[in-house]
Amino acid sequence: MRQADPLRVELVRTHPQGSRTGIGRYQDALALELAALGDVRPVRLLTLGQGARWTWLRHLPLGIAGHRAGSVVHFPQIMGCALMLWRPAHPAVATVHDLGYLDWPPEAGMLDPLARLLLRFSLAGLKRADRIIADSEFTRQSVLCHLGRRPETVIAVYAGVDRGRFRPEPDARPRLLARYPALREAGPGPWLLTVGNELPRKNLAGLLRALAWVGSEWPALRLVKVGGAGGARFRAATEATIAALGLAGRVVLVDEVPDADLSLFYAAADLYVQASLLEGFCFPVLEAMACGAPVVCTDAGSLPEVVGEAARIVPAGDDRALAEAIGRLLTAEPERARLAAAGRQRAMAFQWSRCAQETWAVYEMAARSRAANARRARASDHEGGRI
Repeated sequence: MRQADPLRVELVRTHPQGSRTGIGRYQDALALELAALGDVRPVRLLTLGQGARWTWLRHLPLGIAGHRAGSVVHFPQIMGCALMLWRPAHPAVATVHDLGYLDWPPEAGMLDPLARLLLRFSLAGLKRADRIIADSEFTRQSVLCHLGRRPETVIAVYAGVDRGRFRPEPDARPRLLARYPALREAGPGPWLLTVGNELPRKNLAGLLRALAWVGSEWPALRLVKVGGAGGARFRAATEATIAALGLAGRVVLVDEVPDADLSLFYAAADLYVQASLLEGFCFPVLEAMACGAPVVCTDAGSLPEVVGEAARIVPAGDDRALAEAIGRLLTAEPERARLAAAGRQRAMAFQWSRCAQETWAVYEMAARSRAANARRARASDHEGGRI
């Protein structure tokens, strides 16, 4: 009996190495760990000449550069999966981080006609993958609901956190004050921190309303928000909300933060707050816990899966409950210390090595599935007299 060929994997690069996005971080960390498990090489999608300049072209790839037939192709996000419609590469695995515009209707209304069309192509291609990885059980259930997949073909695999990079940092606040004048101007604190863009699903407006309520009793309280807005219209909405709530001078927007400084922001915060209305996984909450920041978050999407019992959880969209949770924790230092310790312990469960091992197991499932399908097809042809 012929021994099976060793598994070969092609990990599609949709973001450049070192990208600060969550998906970029997922690609980098996964590639590093997978390299120790077998034959894995990064590949890029072939696009029309302006693909690097115009993002929409990357949703309609022409092929995979240097593709080796029989390799397991792993699409690390939905973008690029449309290739499966006109140049399928099997076995194929795709990772879904969330199906935001399907799970949260307001997001669908933000998409222009071209974006809707591109997503339809990508989702149609996604349906043809042999296996789908979801980075939370919430996302897995979303895939099952919206795409009609068989349950055994969608596997939840949690991402990890780099505990060498995200860890408690001594003297984090003085170090930040020395580097960021805007933080010095904001005053001595206490500080709330949130990290991410300003898309409506992040509910920064709700967090600002909570800050306004808590601020009546905590006049020195400041919100530090790290990360770009995600678009000029979202920053304009944020600035309008700050002005309407009278929060000028109490909110510090820090768009660009070097990788080496991000852990300092987490470690310096009195509380990390995630007010989201939808989350497929949420790296910042996990990173905050790893750095020892006590966490307050909503129950949106995957957040309860990520934090377990190591955070104060409030109903998504309930700004008053969020404000009350923040206010209570600011006055309860022992509880903040307990949450910080519980969060560090919880973060230890999210390891990139485990993520890579479970992802490799999905590759093996996909390869076995294709091989079994091929055998059945050959048997059917033989029985039908075609060979």
